[in-house]
Amino acid sequence: MQITYLDHLPEEFKSSASILLLSAFGEKLLPILEGDERAHHIIEESINRTNCIAAINDQQLVGLLGIQNDQGLFFGLP
Repeated sequence: MQITYLDHLPEEFKSSASILLLSAFGEKLLPILEGDERAHHIIEESINRTNCIAAINDQQLVGLLGIQNDQGLFFGLP
């Protein structure tokens, strides 16, 4: 397995990132965001693609590390 690490999240992986975040934090986020479809949309729009490290294997997002620093947040609800 060859994993490539990127210092950003490419646009084409925003939907996969949303799914990954909901699988990790769905229990806490879904009640606030009122359902799966709305949650995916809000999460995709709330991701700062430059404040993360993305792990890609075979053109699939396999991991994501959100970063919070003086340049901003990885994720912030509107």
